[in-house]
Amino acid sequence: MPPARLTQPVVLAHTRPRRQNPRMRRLELYRFRYFDTLRRRWLQARYVLQAPAIRCQYPEYELIGAPEIRHVDPDSFGQFNPFRSSA
Repeated sequence: MPPARLTQPVVLAHTRPRRQNPRMRRLELYRFRYFDTLRRRWLQARYVLQAPAIRCQYPEYELIGAPEIRHVDPDSFGQFNPFRSSA
């Protein structure tokens, strides 16, 4: 007879991952395709936008997949600069 397996209950410590800081701004960027009236066909956009920006810019659009979530740090200086000191 094989030994009985001990199963432990799964306990979730946090409802959301630690990386999702509620004080940090969160961007939800979507890949999308839109209808080009000049070419009369659907084109996939080469960039990602937030849903309100897509709604304002394109009258006919379709979201492709789940959003890409980026966390924006309000204290950051902007783009990465390898020559800037870390302190």
